[in-house]
Amino acid sequence: MTNNEYTNSMQFSSKLVIKSIDERAIEAAYRAIKPETTVMLTPRGKAEIIIKDKNTLIMEFYASDFISLRAMLGSYLRWIETGISSIKSMDITIEE
Repeated sequence: MTNNEYTNSMQFSSKLVIKSIDERAIEAAYRAIKPETTVMLTPRGKAEIIIKDKNTLIMEFYASDFISLRAMLGSYLRWIETGISSIKSMDITIEE
């Protein structure tokens, strides 16, 4: 099953758009979350993440049931918050 077929087979989906004037926060969130989206830990859900532009992060979630979708959203939002908070508290620059 291709990735597109898989996401189309999911009954529930959600799109999260995060905008920030601090492009470091967008990059930090992306770097903190991207590894989690490359491994599917359960067949009940999947997440995809992209940086649309330097100030916009887009995440899409697909799940077989509402409980899985809610759990995924909660986990990813906590990870994003942790990544952004870490960067801001250390006031560091992210380098390639």
